Amino acid sequence: MTSMERSGTMRVNPRITLVGGIFALVSMVVGTVCTLGALFQYTIFPFRGLPIPLVPYPLPVINTGFSIWYQAISELGIGPSAFLFNVGLIVLGFLIIPIFPALLGLLGNSTIAKVGVASGLVTCFGIVGVGLAPMVISPLHSVFGVIFFVSVGVTVFLFSFAMFRGRFFARAVAVYGFFFVVVDLIFMIVSNSVWEWAVFFVLVSWILLVGVEMFRKHRVTEV
Repeated sequence: MTSMERSGTMRVNPRITLVGGIFALVSMVVGTVCTLGALFQYTIFPFRGLPIPLVPYPLPVINTGFSIWYQAISELGIGPSAFLFNVGLIVLGFLIIPIFPALLGLLGNSTIAKVGVASGLVTCFGIVGVGLAPMVISPLHSVFGVIFFVSVGVTVFLFSFAMFRGRFFARAVAVYGFFFVVVDLIFMIVSNSVWEWAVFFVLVSWILLVGVEMFRKHRVTEV
């Protein structure tokens, strides 16, 4: 048994940590720009799509603006902002994937971290699916939406739990992850657009915190 094993420390690859941090930051910048850019584009366009139950395509009506108080985020995927929002989600789903190898190494390659990675990949699948299957237009949209909101809650909980027990990430990052899980659960219970936007902003800020931690400490070789 080496002295490292006896002390409970493990080696990590600084390069993988740096790449993971960069992708965490870049993915959230892309996701935020595409979502808020789509929101702005939706707001200024003179017409928007009105989703009607059992009608396969949204009907064009005069655009009165976008309201987070009663409009779901997914409505950005069927209005004048559809291209930016849907393509942004698809790109985002792939940009998140490189974060997982870094997290796995920093969290000790534990069973919890491995399950978190598996759940995270399902989350990415859900994100891409939502982009490929916009609401109203595709009946699969709700399926991908459920996959995303359930799997992202599981993913963040598992990673936050592993972070809380680990040494690399600040405890505040883990606690904020637990806070996200609560917000995600509330949204799934009440299904309110305001809580859905809360899920978006809290998730983005949590991943940014994770990315900042990895970027700031990327020279660490042992944890």
